[in-house]
Amino acid sequence: MNRYILVLCTVFLSTLAIAGTYYYVANKDKNEHVTQDQQSPTIADPFALPDGNGNEISLDTVQAEVKVINMWASWSPYSAEELKALNTLQSDYKGEVAVIALCRDTNPIDGKEYLNAQSFEHVITYVFDSTDEYYQKMDGYAVPETLFLNENDEVIFHQHGPMTYGEMKSKIDTILTQTW
Repeated sequence: MNRYILVLCTVFLSTLAIAGTYYYVANKDKNEHVTQDQQSPTIADPFALPDGNGNEISLDTVQAEVKVINMWASWSPYSAEELKALNTLQSDYKGEVAVIALCRDTNPIDGKEYLNAQSFEHVITYVFDSTDEYYQKMDGYAVPETLFLNENDEVIFHQHGPMTYGEMKSKIDTILTQTW
């Protein structure tokens, strides 16, 4: 009987330890990335990528006080909600904010079909990086990834993973009130 209780306690404690470790790792990453502002901004790498019509869009052609570069993919479960929030964000800030949504799909047709299937209004600029070069330059490791730039193209904040509309709005409000 004592051996049975010992085995049962060992299994219970092992399960508890595994669950605790999983919870810590999952929440540590989420919380760390939501609040991790860069201390000394770096200039965002330039890009020149085609939009849905084949026109070349570059970081230099986008003019706004705040630029948001979001790297997404049609296969990510977070893309639809985040793209919807980004479209709302750009509409709400009327010219102060410009959003560039950079599709990471290796086949741009997949990204275009995905966008066509969405039921929200598309006001942001979509570009397609089938080589995934920009994502790699920006040290991406999650989908989505979002960069918040000031008007000097300095990366003020880099989010690894999804964001809510409220989190995005908070970052933008902070950037708009700073003097660079």
